Amino acid sequence: MDQFNALIHQLSQHRSRLRLGYDLADLQHVVDQLIGRPLFKTIQVAGTNGKGSVATGIATLLSKEGYQAGLFTSPHLFSPLERISINGIPIAQEEVCLLYDQIKAHFAQNHFSFFDTFFLIALLYFKHQQVDFVVLEAGIGARLDATVLVHPILSVLTTVGLDHLDILGPTRDDVAREKSMAIRARVPVVLGAKAVATPILERAFQQNAPIYFSVGHDDYLIENAQTIATAVWALKIHYAIPISLPELFQIQRPPFRFQEIQHGSIKVIFDVAHNEEGMQSLLKKINHPAEFVLGFSSERNVDAILELFKASLHRIYLVHNKERGLIEKSEHFQNHSPMSIQEGMQQAFKSAKQNETTVCICGSFYLMEAALHTLALL
Repeated sequence: MDQFNALIHQLSQHRSRLRLGYDLADLQHVVDQLIGRPLFKTIQVAGTNGKGSVATGIATLLSKEGYQAGLFTSPHLFSPLERISINGIPIAQEEVCLLYDQIKAHFAQNHFSFFDTFFLIALLYFKHQQVDFVVLEAGIGARLDATVLVHPILSVLTTVGLDHLDILGPTRDDVAREKSMAIRARVPVVLGAKAVATPILERAFQQNAPIYFSVGHDDYLIENAQTIATAVWALKIHYAIPISLPELFQIQRPPFRFQEIQHGSIKVIFDVAHNEEGMQSLLKKINHPAEFVLGFSSERNVDAILELFKASLHRIYLVHNKERGLIEKSEHFQNHSPMSIQEGMQQAFKSAKQNETTVCICGSFYLMEAALHTLALL
């Protein structure tokens, strides 16, 4: 649809709220005008890693109980439409365009950042569709995140790690302090095992927010499932919302979270681990020599990620692609020859055949689609 593609192209030019000259107060005004006091109940999920999986899992369980469950996530893998869904069904292109026209009439500058625009479209869509619940995945942090503009019945903090330090850092406590703003007065909060930090506990006590601690696990997939289970328990205890909990391994998760496929004779693992904490968890699961095709966006601490591989027997292929936002020129390439995605994939698969090893494609969300195209799977 030409109108939709033109809109996405326009919004793609507007990534930073600061450069566009508006703040959360301006955005709050638009939310008040468009949404008012929504009838749906909101659950906000924030954290460094795992928040997309946890948000998706909670929304899926709500929909299985017969509720209309809206879900807002980011980033997307293949289409921006993935960011907004109800009971697993993405919003239509036509709906996005219609709702955008309603939104821009309330804002003098006629545009927002990409993230904020889709957040507003999501809220308006969920309001029109009269959903019962909305699960919002926070973007970066929480204090300055658009998702804090809707008051939740439950807050979830999955993990706190060293990511986006240029905005949230430089220390783990700084990151925790930013993310702690997802905690509201007297609203229960679920803390993942890796989200327990002094600033978060202090905020919870100050806000008189009941705390539910989730159980940790070496396997991050199980740890995410435990956080989902704890959130379900909190909803039952505080609001008498009946949700049946399946076996932990059966809880749905988004694609490319340790997703395995067989490509000919070679096992391929896709994973969107894109920061130090995520990569540490991934390497615990892959404890045998493997071929790693890695691609990262420029804001990542690539030095710290590459340091994790020094003591391993893994072979790495660092790829770049300007169109997909993967680092092009950097000191990170000093010890690794920069490769195109196609070249990196070819070398990894050649080595995998020779050494009978696994290929792991990981890093940025925007690497995944290109990798599937290279493998002729998309």
